[in-house]
Amino acid sequence: THFIAIKQDITARKEAEREREQLLEQVRAQAEQMEQIMQSVPEGIFLLDAEGQILVANPHAEEYLTLLANAAVGDTLTELGGVPLSLLLTPPTSGNWHEIRAHGQIYELVAQPVKSGPVSQGWAVVLRQVTEQKRMEQQFQRQERLAAIGHLAAGIAHDFNNLMAVILLHAQ
Repeated sequence: THFIAIKQDITARKEAEREREQLLEQVRAQAEQMEQIMQSVPEGIFLLDAEGQILVANPHAEEYLTLLANAAVGDTLTELGGVPLSLLLTPPTSGNWHEIRAHGQIYELVAQPVKSGPVSQGWAVVLRQVTEQKRMEQQFQRQERLAAIGHLAAGIAHDFNNLMAVILLHAQ
C-alpha cells in the first residue's frame, strides 16, 4: 500500500479571493450610490452610446424622452423635439444649453462626451424643462421695461411741470 500526499499552501489564493470579494462589494456599493443619485436628481439625466442608443435614464429623462422623441431606454435617438441629435451633441452657438421647443414646452439640453482614452465612448446628457422659468424671465423683463417707461414719463412730466411753472409765474 502506498500513500501519496500533496501539500499546497493556499493562503495567497484565499487572501486574493477575500480581496476580490471586498472590491466587488465596494463596486456594488458605488453602483448603488450612483443609481440613487441618478434617481433623485430633479433633472433628466441619460447616457447615450457612440451610436445614439439610450443606455440608462432616470425617471425625469424617461418622461422627457417619451414626450420629445417617443423613445425609451434601449432605443436609438436621431432627434429630440424635431432637433437632430447631431446638432444637440455639439456645443451650442451661445450659452451652455441647447433650447428645444416642442408641444408648447421649452426644454434645455447639454451633452458632455464620456471619454475613455482619446476616443469618446458616448454622451452624458442633462435635459430639463424650463417653460415656467422662461415665462417668469419674460414677465420680469416686461416689468422692467414698464418701470423704465414709467421713470421716463415721470421725468418728462417733471420737466414739463418746471417749464409750466416758469411760464405761469412770468404770465402773472
